[in-house]
Amino acid sequence: MRFSRSLGALEQAAAAGGQDLILVETPESGKTGLQKFSFVVTADCDLATAGKALGAKDVAARFADTADGPSLTVTDPDGFQIELLSPSNAGAAH
Repeated sequence: MRFSRSLGALEQAAAAGGQDLILVETPESGKTGLQKFSFVVTADCDLATAGKALGAKDVAARFADTADGPSLTVTDPDGFQIELLSPSNAGAAH
């Protein structure tokens, strides 16, 4: 396990064979406790279509095409987030 200060390290970890856990430092004034859980998914997962399907069912889901690759974040009513990332696609849509 290594400490990471940015999610950009996620792409590096995936390219190097992956990691079991990445920790991201929060500011001292930030919330404590688990706020988000992320999973790395394979390149064949269509996160944009999944986000649209969830949104059609009134599920709070947000798709983003980030520098680290496509991501889909689902937020529950308490504000907890589950994020699906496909860093193997990074740069494919750019």
